Amino acid sequence: MIASDLRGDIEEIRSKYFRLLLVCTIIVAVGVVVEEIEHLASTGKWHEMLKRLGWLLVIIGVLGEGIFEAATTSADSVLQDFNNTLLAIATDQAGRASKSAKTAHDEAKGAGIEADKAKTDSGIAFRKSDEANTAASNAEGMAVKAKAQLEADEAKQRELERDLRPRIVAATGFPGVPGANTAPLEKFPGTELKIEYIPDFEARRAANSIAAIVEQFAKWKVTEFAVTLDPNVSDGVTIKRYSGKLAHGPQEVANESMLVEDADARANALAKFLTDQDWFNVDVGMDDWIKPTLSPTQILIIVGYKPSRHFLPEWQRKIEAASEEQEKRSREHMDKMREEDRQRRENLRKQFPNPFPTPPK
Repeated sequence: MIASDLRGDIEEIRSKYFRLLLVCTIIVAVGVVVEEIEHLASTGKWHEMLKRLGWLLVIIGVLGEGIFEAATTSADSVLQDFNNTLLAIATDQAGRASKSAKTAHDEAKGAGIEADKAKTDSGIAFRKSDEANTAASNAEGMAVKAKAQLEADEAKQRELERDLRPRIVAATGFPGVPGANTAPLEKFPGTELKIEYIPDFEARRAANSIAAIVEQFAKWKVTEFAVTLDPNVSDGVTIKRYSGKLAHGPQEVANESMLVEDADARANALAKFLTDQDWFNVDVGMDDWIKPTLSPTQILIIVGYKPSRHFLPEWQRKIEAASEEQEKRSREHMDKMREEDRQRRENLRKQFPNPFPTPPK
């Protein structure tokens, strides 16, 4: 833009010089014409005036022609030099552009080679990444299997330790304090407990542990503590409670039902206390119906051999575990129903103090 403006200025100056040159040429021509007229008028006043005017015009015109012709020539020279300079600059720029284009072409070619190499390296990297991911997945799978195997081994170890550990019960907390594990037993103070155990040291120690806890914390009374020689004693612990008796009349039936329910609650509270401390094969049953030996406030507990699950087949262990879990849920459900029934009876007793009045004679 600047070069174009400068070139235009030079051309404008050259044009002005050329126009002035033309003007001077015209002045010379006018001077010559005036001299010719002066020759025609050879005498008189106008002769001298025309002669001088003609010479003056010729002199001015010739001088102007010389000056402006030189100026025009100088402007042409400057313009030519300027054009040559622009041409040289353009040629140099074209050469540089060609060199830059060649350099860019070479660099692009080199970049293409590098790109191909990078593409190859990328393919190798992706393949190695896939191999690493596969190895990581395999390692993760092996870790999961190892963790599962470790957990199974730890479970078997805990089961073996439980089988080898003697049966002992312990009280958590203090009597009468909420949250103690003996709290369900403390609801039935004065319960008479009969304990029988097989002639085995571990069974005797388990029976002693039960007797000490229920007497000290639950305020139960151990009335019998003896060895049983019954060959049909089951492994684990068997708890028997009052089975009830034949009742006559609505009032007697209702009272007997309450006694049986209360006895069942006592027995289940003791069973839950034992199972919560990891004792298993704890069964709750009724006293003999034909020849009852237990009163409503008496509980009989028979301690047999400690059962061992570790040496049982896997399928049998699963069945026993599922059976115990089902029995635990059933016991909890029965406790809930028993408590709801007790509350209903309590409400009915408040509303109807004497539901079965004695008929008049």
